[in-house]
Order: sequence, then structure tokens, then C-alpha cells
Amino acid sequence: MKIKALLSGAALVSGMAMATEITTSLEDRTALSMTVYSNGLAMVQDQRQMDIPKGRSLLSYEGVSNRLNPSSALFSGKGLTVLQQVFDYALMSDANMLRLSEGKKINLLRFHPETGDEIIEEALVMATKPQLVVQTSRGIETNPQGQIVFMEIPKGLSKAPALKLYLEAQEAGTEKVDLTYLTDGFTWKADYIGRLNEDRTKIEIRALATVTNNTEVSYENAHMSLIAGDVQRNLNVRVAQMNKMYSEISMDAKAVKSESIGNFQLFKLPEKVSIESQQTRQFPLLAVKNIDAKQVFVASHHFYGQEESFDPYQIERPQTYVEFQNDMNSPMPKGEFRAYETDSEGKYHFTGENYIQDIAEGEPVRLNLGESYNLRIYRQQTEWKPMSKNGGKASYEVRVTNASDTDANILLIETIDGKSSISSKVASQKKDSQTYQWELVVPAKDEAVLTYTISTTSSK
Repeated sequence: MKIKALLSGAALVSGMAMATEITTSLEDRTALSMTVYSNGLAMVQDQRQMDIPKGRSLLSYEGVSNRLNPSSALFSGKGLTVLQQVFDYALMSDANMLRLSEGKKINLLRFHPETGDEIIEEALVMATKPQLVVQTSRGIETNPQGQIVFMEIPKGLSKAPALKLYLEAQEAGTEKVDLTYLTDGFTWKADYIGRLNEDRTKIEIRALATVTNNTEVSYENAHMSLIAGDVQRNLNVRVAQMNKMYSEISMDAKAVKSESIGNFQLFKLPEKVSIESQQTRQFPLLAVKNIDAKQVFVASHHFYGQEESFDPYQIERPQTYVEFQNDMNSPMPKGEFRAYETDSEGKYHFTGENYIQDIAEGEPVRLNLGESYNLRIYRQQTEWKPMSKNGGKASYEVRVTNASDTDANILLIETIDGKSSISSKVASQKKDSQTYQWELVVPAKDEAVLTYTISTTSSK
């Protein structure tokens, strides 16, 4: 619908005074769609069917978000022209009703101190900030005792957030109208559950979309889409903490449809959803898959070109990683990834969590599950010989013990400052100009030993 130019100020005010007031509530809604972004933003598309009189009318569009961005609102309807729109978010509350009652009379419900009978006393509201001040037959009172009873609802308050539209209709009739707007107060994130098998060679991945509604409005039976990626905004929005959580999720639901849209990834939930005010809900995001995984232990050392001493009683433990490819048939949006494993009775236990960035389909994923309990490293510098002002020669022995019942693969990584060379009986792999690594197999209930020598010609 094309929106005509606004009338001049005097003509508009005069016309608005004669406008017929009409209201559309949630009962008129015929369709609702939402697109939720990860940065606190949502786009709402709200369609309703209602009776509209011919000529000018003031339409109160109730049930919109209390955090609606008025400049983003787009209203359309056949044969309708928008002359003006106002976002009315002053809701009926104690504070607002008092604020708009300044200079007006209210009633105070009190009790007789001796008989206990109810007494209604009239009071004039003189001020509400920083405290309530009223004038009664007894004089000026601050923070008066008694229950406040309002004579009427102050003008300008609504029982629910509403967008008020001044319309002009060519004909009277029942019409479908559409309102699209942006609102703050919504966000979503991905949450992953990875169930590892006993030897960590397989991982079953379940992906959930966690959606939070921090507005004061509930949304019922909405077609919901989720955008993965950071959409540019002019304002930074702070996302509130979740107040309610629903974690019992059936993963047997219909598959979520995923597609690229611009530079982002769009996920369409297959069924209509409802989310109440101040509520967090979870929905299946990706189909459950059981994919190949690999456990890797990593221990790193940095050589600074100087003599070192190691405490023989200081035990070094390598970091434990689980690696796998994204074979989920979909990109994996960034989010928390939590790993679980079973004990001898088949009970699951939490064994670590990581925050993963956006992972494209087919890209590798590495999860850090903390330090290894069964692998221990004993490192010592067996030789140090300065060779020049800016260089030297150092030899190391690294002994790795394995207390578990299975063999373990461990990566030993050495980072060196300056120009260098490394010699060892076990072949090393040069990862870049300053990084070397060895892969050792440590037998169960046994140990493996690596010795190597570093020669540097310069160091920092």
C-alpha cells in the first residue's frame, strides 16, 4: 500500500478530532510470523482481520511489543491510507496512574482506628515524585496511609501496549490488515549436547535453539525463523537473563529448514510456537546425528632460548580435546557445546563445555574437555649450552606416563623464538616457522619418552 503524504498540521488535528475510534485485539489475529536475531532484535509480522468504517478513524492496534521501534512500523491494508501513527506504551500501573492523576482527585480507603470501619476519604494529588503528596481535609500529607482508589482511568493509559494509527478508508468493510515492526527484547542462541561413546570415537550431537522473550508481551502460535550471524545495528542491546527455562525437548520433531539469506543463515522452525512474556524456550534446531570423533591430548612448551629448571614434583597434565567434522548437513551456529559421557551403569555425566564459533558445513570442530587425569608429563632440560650472544643449544627429555587401560595418542608441541633447528630420533612435524610437534603413542599402563635438541641462532 502506498502511504500518502501527511496533511498539514491544522487540517490534520481538525480531522483527527472527528475520527471514529476502533480497536483491534489479539482475537482479530489471523497470522503471526517472527524472525529472531541473536543480537536482541526480532521482526514481527502480525496480520489481522477487522471491520473498518469509511472515512477517518483512529485504530488502536493492541498486543504489540512494549519495546517496539516506532520508526520501523509498517502498516498496510487494502484501500487504507495512514495519516499518522503514535506508539502508546504508557500502561496501566500504580506509577503511571498516579503520575497522570496529578492535579486530580483520588480516594483513600482507610480504617477507623477504634471501630475498624472502612472510611473513604477524598484527596487531591499534588505531587508524585520523589514521593506522593496529597491534600486531604486534614491538610497536606506525604506518603499517605490507606489503599488508593482511582475515580477513573487517566487519559493516555492503555491496558496493553498499542500502536495507534490515524487512518482514512475509501470504503467500509471487513479488511485484512498487516503490521510489520522491529522490537528489542528478543534473542536466540544455539545450544549443543554431545554424547560421547566410551572410547570417544563417536559423538551424538543434538542442537537446540534457545529463544528468549524479554518483552512484556506473549506471542501465540507464531511461525518462527531464526537468523544466525551478526546483523548490523546502530545500538548495542543488552540481553537480560532468562527467567524461565524449558529443557525437556523432544528431538523427534520435524526437521528445521535451513537456507542462506544474504550473508546469514536462516533456520525455519517447522511448527508454530508460542512464547510467553519473560520466558525462555528451547526448540530442536538440527537433526540428531552420530558422527566420527577423535580424542587428542596436547601438551605445549615454549623455548625462550635460555636455561631452564623443572621441579620433578610438579606434574604437568596435557589438555584433552575431542575433534570431529561438521557432518550435520547444515552450518552450526555459534553457541555453547556441552559434552556428556556414561559410566559403567549407563548414567550420563557432564564432562566439559566449550563455546564454539559459527562452523560451516564440513569444517573441523575441536572441543577442549579440560586436563587429562590419567596422562602425566615429566619434563626436564638435560643440557644447556650458550653458543653465542643471541643463541644456544638445549636438550630436553619428556616422559609421558599413562595410567589408563587404553593406549593414548598425545601431541607434544614446541614453540621457539628466533631462528632454530630441532633434531630428535622421533620425526617432528613443522607446523610453521616457529612451531614443531611430535605425535606419540603412550601404551596403556606404560610410558613413552621423547628426547630432542634445539639449536637457536637468535632469540628475543
